[in-house]
Amino acid sequence: MKRWKKVLLGVGIAGLVTWSVAEAVTIRNGPAGNSRQENVANALLDVLNTDGTMNHTGANSHTGAETHTGAETHTGDETHSGTETHSGPETHSGVETFSGAVTHSGDETHSGTETHSGIETHTGAETHTGLEVFNQMAYGTETLTLSSADPGIGTASTTVTYTALVSDATGSLTDTCSLLDGTTAGEVHIFSLKTDAETTGTAVVPVNFGPGTSTHFHDVGDGCIMIWDEVNWQIVSNVGGEIQ
Repeated sequence: MKRWKKVLLGVGIAGLVTWSVAEAVTIRNGPAGNSRQENVANALLDVLNTDGTMNHTGANSHTGAETHTGAETHTGDETHSGTETHSGPETHSGVETFSGAVTHSGDETHSGTETHSGIETHTGAETHTGLEVFNQMAYGTETLTLSSADPGIGTASTTVTYTALVSDATGSLTDTCSLLDGTTAGEVHIFSLKTDAETTGTAVVPVNFGPGTSTHFHDVGDGCIMIWDEVNWQIVSNVGGEIQ
């Protein structure tokens, strides 16, 4: 009895696991030697390391709200249906199913199959090598209004996926949107011309561009999809753009 009480107290202090009131009362009031108590104590000993990190090797089901701030390693299958906030680095290699809202701000590596049906917000770097199924996805977006100089200029953000361009009517030179190099092979950037105020069009000019030097949009609705291949941005889809 003393051993599992000490483990529960230590976990509460570390803030690594949040138990519901009902769960805590059930565990505390159970009879001495209850297999439930022993299982809880053993499970906590299995996952709690002395440095504050956690390791999960068995199957896990999460239904309550959770907050994770330490490093975690998950190798068993998991089901998540409660709201979760993760800020420490994580490694997942088991099958996972998420149906609750999740916010991830730490770096993560996922190699197991995943199914996501809840809203998730990810701000840390993530590497996924297993199959993932999303009911719905939303990309980061921006509307970039090019400057009122002649030509109007601007730089697309590399922290979002989609840039809607608004050109400027000043002067007669082609407006220009620069695109810096990507950081990871496979990065995607989407452009479209939202507002066409410049009579000579708007050009997207990547620092390194495989097909040429730029792609030139003339009409509202013109756009393209580019992918970074570690050396250049490459065009994978083009609507109305003139590659130069």
